[in-house]
Amino acid sequence: MNARTIGAFPGGSLVIADGKTAHDANGNTWIEVRGFDVNRNGVEGWIEANYVDLHPRGAEDKLGRTNPTLAQEGYPSVTVQPGETMSGIARAHGDALQAVEALNQDTILNPNELDPGDQVYLPRTSGDQHAAPEHALG
Repeated sequence: MNARTIGAFPGGSLVIADGKTAHDANGNTWIEVRGFDVNRNGVEGWIEANYVDLHPRGAEDKLGRTNPTLAQEGYPSVTVQPGETMSGIARAHGDALQAVEALNQDTILNPNELDPGDQVYLPRTSGDQHAAPEHALG
């Protein structure tokens, strides 16, 4: 592909692949993606496939971003509603914003840009006592 550079994704960025692929004259495979560049601007474009790896923890489905590992480990979560912010969610649950941001850094690239349906995970020591569920032995 012969295209201009419109942004650069920082290493380890969670980008969303839209499912479209293309091949250039040299046989390289390119994937259409969207995410945030090094300046935290939203970018959509094409990236060579060999620079993209499946993210080990973060995921996004039709409902929003989620972290299957944190869910499996029993961290409580909040489903983001329209207009909610990470700072508002942290405050409502008695948590420090920095702790919530750190816990969610694998899936929420920009804590100032939440989308309805995203899962925001809360520390197990959440101020409103959202502890990980306990399992009874029967």
